[in-house]
Amino acid sequence: QAACLASRFPYGTEITREALAKVERIEDRLRDLGFRQVRARCHGDLVRIEVDKPDVERAAAPDVRDALVQAARREGFRFVTLDLMGFRSGVFNP
Repeated sequence: QAACLASRFPYGTEITREALAKVERIEDRLRDLGFRQVRARCHGDLVRIEVDKPDVERAAAPDVRDALVQAARREGFRFVTLDLMGFRSGVFNP
């Protein structure tokens, strides 16, 4: 079961329905591209993409990378990053 979408935001961040929907749409796009374990972590106008560590290289491939950038831009993000450490649960927990 996927964690609550609110866990995609740093503590203290105001979370809106619109922001949650953006995260959900980007994560849906990642799953459409064949990734199983995904997170789209929001940091203001930056979205940080996490996929399973073995999938990081595939996520960085030009065609996949371009699809992710397009999806993030459609959602209003200015910057898109791929977390090279891969998916980690509870990354915002101190």
